[in-house]
Amino acid sequence: MVIAPARLMPIRPRHELWRDPALEALWPTPMQLLLLKAAVLPGRRGVEAWQEWRSRNDLVEAEIDHGSFRLLPLVYRNLASQNVREPHLPRLKGIYRYWWCSNQDLFYRASRLLAHLHDAGVRTMVLKGAAISLLYYDDALLAPLPRTYIACTASVLDRKSTRLNSSHRT
Repeated sequence: MVIAPARLMPIRPRHELWRDPALEALWPTPMQLLLLKAAVLPGRRGVEAWQEWRSRNDLVEAEIDHGSFRLLPLVYRNLASQNVREPHLPRLKGIYRYWWCSNQDLFYRASRLLAHLHDAGVRTMVLKGAAISLLYYDDALLAPLPRTYIACTASVLDRKSTRLNSSHRT
């Protein structure tokens, strides 16, 4: 018996992938790329990326897209750790503190929910940003986390729901 090889999609050159609007939306814009560099590159290269971004954007008046706004706490930490003299550093610090407080609240509420699930005998797994931030950031509260994702088996949760509903909600 001869098995025919599986049909593979033709491999397109990378430059053609950039023309696909669905895939293009997944890549950072040029301005987001500058902010990403300002957030993670050490030394002069990170500072220069920030200065170039700032020369094209007004941190106070501009409408900053969500992805860029979420990079600003990392930019603050990078610039502050290098003792950069920057007029917008207080504003960046405020954004950093906003996400720090927001994440504190999120982790507190998630820990209460996880404790309730654990007490009810439900095994859980924390997913996405919350799990990654705990493993890969020097400061787990630095990465902006709008929500926490928790996975558990639905059938187990259904059986335990009576016990969970009797406990107060978080």
